[in-house]
Amino acid sequence: MRYFKHLMTTAVVASAVMAASTALASSDLASTDTSLNLCNRHDEKIFVSAAYNESGTAGAPKVFARGWWGIDSGACTKLTFPLVDDRIMLFAQSSSQILNWIGDYSICVDLTHAFDIHDATAVACDGPDQRFRAFKVLAVANLPSPAPDNVPTFEFKTPDATRVGGGLKFCNDTTNPLYVSYSQKKARDQKFGVDGWYEVQPSKCHEENRDPVADEVWFYAQGGDGTLTWRGDTPLCTDDVKGYFYEDAANMPCTDNNQVMQMFQKATLTGQEFEHHFAVADAHKVRSMVDICNNRQEKILVATAWKRPEFPEDIVTRGWFLTDPGKCATGLPVDSPVVYVHAESESRVNLLQHEGQIQACVNNTLAFLFSRGNSMACGAQGLVNAVFVPYEIAAGQARVDINAAP
Repeated sequence: MRYFKHLMTTAVVASAVMAASTALASSDLASTDTSLNLCNRHDEKIFVSAAYNESGTAGAPKVFARGWWGIDSGACTKLTFPLVDDRIMLFAQSSSQILNWIGDYSICVDLTHAFDIHDATAVACDGPDQRFRAFKVLAVANLPSPAPDNVPTFEFKTPDATRVGGGLKFCNDTTNPLYVSYSQKKARDQKFGVDGWYEVQPSKCHEENRDPVADEVWFYAQGGDGTLTWRGDTPLCTDDVKGYFYEDAANMPCTDNNQVMQMFQKATLTGQEFEHHFAVADAHKVRSMVDICNNRQEKILVATAWKRPEFPEDIVTRGWFLTDPGKCATGLPVDSPVVYVHAESESRVNLLQHEGQIQACVNNTLAFLFSRGNSMACGAQGLVNAVFVPYEIAAGQARVDINAAP
């Protein structure tokens, strides 16, 4: 769906170019300006490309292709073409990319920009976003010309469309819900547009339409109540708390609150369908699930920090966990043999720690997660450096006690 987001901004340009066009220079074949109504009878927006024989090409006319026009559901667009004969060739695709209106005549188009392509049946069609698409050939004289304007009309109807392209399927073979982020892209594209998170229940699959331009998919998943991750070796930015879409998750700073670099794995899209199963045997098991327990006689606020094995230079900081006396903040995933803890009273009048092994950034007023708490700029409003005390923790289930003052 990425390229249609771009087409929505270029379709108006294409329409304006076509509306202002005049007959192509004529030598052997003369053209006649012919108006057509193109109507969208589908329930979502469609994008249309048109092609026709060029003037000045006697014998074997060459095909000229032009696009795109965005036509809203239920709307019609009146266009004028300099036709040298009675033929018009049309191709359309729904904005969701699920449906195409196609024929059997192969013509080159550009999938991401408004375009004019001469000799569009014979060109190499090897530009970055160029592809051949199957156009429907129509005789203008055979089209209905309804009142009141009596202009030949072609309607793009849902029953006449063809479901094309493949799909992506991510399946959960575990006993807990998991959450998936993914990116579809061309191999030579350095930008990673990443979507997340998609919840997948146990024994269920999440299905997405495949981007027909993409030849790679990159994905990351986490689940198992926070104990499991499925990862690769390519760092891409995610939001750890909410759903998100990033246009370029590979090259952004990834230092805002809740943004975390995760390691994505790659698969090559070689067929129409792609299916991946997330199994416990393939997962990376988070080292420890930590309980931070309050042994004091007052409520305390706790923040934690740790070093991730895949990013050893970065310190993640997370807080706040408000903990009652005698209670614990439970199930905090820490993928490290050491967790660093900062604690203070709920009122923040009584700072429980004045010295620690490390200092890292926290948000003094809001809940936060910083993936680079040790290196980010910590001078903005509400952001301060806090001291953290190290605690060695066991693998599996671990406990850290914040004790009463001596």
